[in-house]
Amino acid sequence: MSPTAKLKRTFSLLVGSDIIIKFLLPNGIIIPLTVNSESTLEEIKLQLWISAAKLPLFDILQSKNDYIFVGVNRDTGDEEEFYDINRRLHEIPLLLPYLRVVETARDTTLLKISNQNAAISSCTGIPHTDIIRACRTNPEVKWARLRLLRVANMHTKALNQTGSDGLIRYLTSASKRELSQSLKVLLQKQTHLTITAWVLDGKDPPEKCRVVIELDKKATVFNALNEILHAQAELARQDCQVKMSYGLPEASNYLLKVCCSQAYLFDSDELLIHYEYIQQCIEHYQHPCLSPILKNDIKQSLHNCLNEYNKNPIYQLNHDNDSWIISPKSTLNTYASNFDKSNNNLIDLYEQLENFLINHDKFDKCETDECIDNIDDNFIDCRSFVDSNKDDDTSAFNDIDSPHPVLLSENCSSKNVEGSQKKSESPMTLTSDRQQNVSLWELSGFLSIQVCSAQFLVENIANLNSSSTTSLSLSTISSSSIHQSNPNLNVVQHTSVNGGAALDGSYVVRVGIFHGSQFLIECQTTKERPGNYLTWREWLNFHILLADLPIATRICVALIRIRKIVDRKNVRFCEYLYGWGNVSLFDHNDFMITGEITLNLWPPSLVQTADESLHPCGTVLGNPNPEFSVQIKIHNPTQGRIRRPTVNCFINAYHTKKFHSSSSQSYSDSHSLKLRNDSYAKSTKVDYSFCTSELEGDVDTCLDIESNNNLTTIHNNAYVGDISLEFVSNMSFQNNTITSSVTNLTNKILESRLREIVSRDPLYELCEQEKDYLWRGRYWCLNNLPSALPWICQVVNWCGRETLAEFYTLIHQWPQPFSVDIALRLLGAFDLTRSNSNLIDLPNGIKVGASGIADSYLRELAVNSLYNLSDAELSDYLLQLVQALKAETYLDNALTRFILYRALKNPLQIGLRLFWHLRSELHLPDMRLRFSLILEAFCRGCGPMLVLLSRQVTALNRLEALSTRLKELTSEEEQRELFREEISRTETQHDLQWLPSPLCLSEILGELLIHKCDVKRSKKKPLWLVWTNPDRLAQFHHQNYQLIFKHGDDLRQDMLTLQLLKVCLHSFYVYTVYRTCFL
Repeated sequence: MSPTAKLKRTFSLLVGSDIIIKFLLPNGIIIPLTVNSESTLEEIKLQLWISAAKLPLFDILQSKNDYIFVGVNRDTGDEEEFYDINRRLHEIPLLLPYLRVVETARDTTLLKISNQNAAISSCTGIPHTDIIRACRTNPEVKWARLRLLRVANMHTKALNQTGSDGLIRYLTSASKRELSQSLKVLLQKQTHLTITAWVLDGKDPPEKCRVVIELDKKATVFNALNEILHAQAELARQDCQVKMSYGLPEASNYLLKVCCSQAYLFDSDELLIHYEYIQQCIEHYQHPCLSPILKNDIKQSLHNCLNEYNKNPIYQLNHDNDSWIISPKSTLNTYASNFDKSNNNLIDLYEQLENFLINHDKFDKCETDECIDNIDDNFIDCRSFVDSNKDDDTSAFNDIDSPHPVLLSENCSSKNVEGSQKKSESPMTLTSDRQQNVSLWELSGFLSIQVCSAQFLVENIANLNSSSTTSLSLSTISSSSIHQSNPNLNVVQHTSVNGGAALDGSYVVRVGIFHGSQFLIECQTTKERPGNYLTWREWLNFHILLADLPIATRICVALIRIRKIVDRKNVRFCEYLYGWGNVSLFDHNDFMITGEITLNLWPPSLVQTADESLHPCGTVLGNPNPEFSVQIKIHNPTQGRIRRPTVNCFINAYHTKKFHSSSSQSYSDSHSLKLRNDSYAKSTKVDYSFCTSELEGDVDTCLDIESNNNLTTIHNNAYVGDISLEFVSNMSFQNNTITSSVTNLTNKILESRLREIVSRDPLYELCEQEKDYLWRGRYWCLNNLPSALPWICQVVNWCGRETLAEFYTLIHQWPQPFSVDIALRLLGAFDLTRSNSNLIDLPNGIKVGASGIADSYLRELAVNSLYNLSDAELSDYLLQLVQALKAETYLDNALTRFILYRALKNPLQIGLRLFWHLRSELHLPDMRLRFSLILEAFCRGCGPMLVLLSRQVTALNRLEALSTRLKELTSEEEQRELFREEISRTETQHDLQWLPSPLCLSEILGELLIHKCDVKRSKKKPLWLVWTNPDRLAQFHHQNYQLIFKHGDDLRQDMLTLQLLKVCLHSFYVYTVYRTCFL
């Protein structure tokens, strides 16, 4: 688990201590109380009310249940309402020891929303006010949040329609996995499938009895359940003293449970060998152990479990109003018949949601309003803001009530703007609604960027040399926000700063144009300016046409200090990076960003390597606590808004050989072609192998060369791939009839080269000759070698309209869906290539970084190809896909929606791991906003699973605080003594016992075995923790659970190692039958 400064500071200051808190009551009385940091808010409130009863004006107070505490958040400086009465005092990030007592809202809707927001904030560790502030500041954040919350709301509705049976299946279903080749080999050697089961006999009192059953290898869950129930009935008949006729129990009332786990086999028609638990037992040469459980007992057990975890009413289950939160009187059994009466099947609902996501959320105005009414609380958050600013522009508020018209199209890469639709207001281009959109292709000028000035923020002088004071607030200020002065910061511009040693020397600003991590053109640098006068007003003209800029173009800026070092022999100039920032040239609406822009720079500590000055793979959001900011201005040659043409426009332009629009209507407004229904594109599909026009030069050369060379040397060569096309070009022929032979030979050589390139390691960097081979053979690869697509993408000239038009047409014809390895490589999950230098290899700067392909259309097609992955396969790639999220240009993208959907669909295999993958990286300031939006949407859509997640978060926070305190001690004996003393405390055991395992929700951790717990000798002082297994059959199987908690270390490398071992283990069974065990 990665270190989180917020939690570390909160716990280490207050754990196990008494503190004086001053309470401000509504009757005007201030009461100071000494409270323990381990006390819950409920206990503190009771103590406060006892003290208030002894003071005047107590009679005007209402019941204590009608009030909540409000304090000032230490990280944000905002007031925060604390609704969770089970929260302990040391878990509250108070800035000052003051708590104000306020009356709760009487509006049930408002109270419901507030409770839900508080529950999610407590679970994710992100204040709800931070997210709302980010939405108000940046329209892209607001739109991305709306799209993600819509997916969460649709899932919540689908889950509600399934009733209690669907809920039980959602939280306790056993995982499945397709049969691997290794398992098929093992099953072929077995004649039958042997399982064991624990049943109750007919004795008084009944005793547990183990039975062994042999089944056919293709036996279903229903067959196994019937055999087990039959064996149980036989035992009851044999042990009963009174002769009675026992009928076979009804199998529909039972479910098979995985022994010593809370996982159940729900699909009665599913083969047993399709369940992952059964497969693991077969691989380890063990007999699967199952036991029959009544469905009613499962419902009651789950209901009691959720109520035990959370006694606070805001976490109770409720099916009313399409919500799983609030209403303490609700029970699962009340809705036991909902699933049987409903005609909607959960699987069908998931299929509908999947089709909805693949088609990119095609919905109308009415559906969006319904979505907002159900899930989005921005209306309440913004109501006071709008009322107080009625005379101001309320576009931010209106954007929440109605979706952005540009983004409501079917395809995010082919958005269509109707002329009658309302124009949205972008923070980069404050234009009126009457302004006409101008197609980017109608422009003939070059890209020009003016570097205006830089500002040094005096408030952060103390943090210049500190790397441990990174703020955890969200990146609420967009890096491309309108240039405004922040009244909360003391900005020094054009003048010297007292104590500002950082401003000594001269400074330059370097600007680069990138497509992902690829240079589009050589970067440019301004002239030097002294540190006390950071003003340039210098135009940087890039020799690249505006019409040729790709959609994923980003502007990368770096503020560099130039230091002159004088030696005895020479004078050297050294560059020191002081800050960097990125901004997408096109916003999330595909409109070009123009005008003056303020970039809040990130510190150089986030740059990947020490020799980099620009960081194109970094975030495009601004630093919320910048030390420097740079103002730039992007030239707009027109008076209107410039819109990037869609992919459909490129395809149509390729077929019509038309790359410039002469009419007044732009391509983006006149074409509404659907990519998957483009009959015109399909009718003109290219059917030739190699581009013959590009090979004519080689063939003509071959015809003019002397005929005394012998081709047999070539044909007898052991490896024809080593023969270059230049060698073939130097061979001579006198007879024109040999032309076809030369062409065939050339094609064979090129084919051999292509196969050799594709078979290489994905990290291999192409040379210029290999890039030429790939581009020549692109059409041959289309029909014969589809796996070459990631390599071909590396050689595309992204800043050429003609090349892009042909490339998009080619991709439109490429076999889809892509294979999994192709999709992952396009997304960067396989580390497609790496960029080891910032030098330009080609005039077009063809170089692809480790973030995969930046083009949004290709990434969208790659994500659509992942929908065919099973949950078990997706869990194997989840770690890489989460890292691939960092390479996405926009907050709203296909990969984010896909991962969120699959996490909500299967919380046991995907959802839990995704939650902790994202939460463990919230300390990264450049990823905090992106990951917080996904976490919030997941918590809103996962239903009562939020209860289990909250319980786990509380436990891990406790372990994190304990680990931090242990690191402060040097003696191992003192560490071990303190550790066992802390986990023996009642408050600690309350947080660490009887909770679902953070690694697997189906495993319940019972009591802590303190005598077996220990502190290891590693540098990070990992904690060895042992729990009992509370399952009633634990004595026969897994009696204890042993886990290691390690805080302050990046475990992604360890996780990757375990992932590789797991994959190798499955492959190992194909070639051997040795008995191996993988922990």
